[in-house]
Amino acid sequence: MKELEQGMDRRVREFVSLSPDGRIWGEIITEPLLTVAQVAATLQIREKLVRNHIKEKRLKAVKIGKYWRIKPEDLHAFIERNSSIPSDPHPRIPDLSAIDDGTVDTGA
Repeated sequence: MKELEQGMDRRVREFVSLSPDGRIWGEIITEPLLTVAQVAATLQIREKLVRNHIKEKRLKAVKIGKYWRIKPEDLHAFIERNSSIPSDPHPRIPDLSAIDDGTVDTGA
């Protein structure tokens, strides 16, 4: 684990040294990015469809050289946006737990 942290420090130093004035440009990504192939395997779809989602700006991605990379949190956001099961209850659907089920409380 210590080696990984030292490697991370080295990459951060290299990144900072690449900027002309020694300042950091933008954010530093500390977790690995996903490839189009990894996203396609995760979603169980073809790579071409992943690229179409990127092209149509439905899936956020960054192009590094000629390759697309996707942040894991952007993949999770894409899945949430396209999920047929809402994560929060819809405001127009009543809370069924508050409806009387017809039982009578006898006090016993």
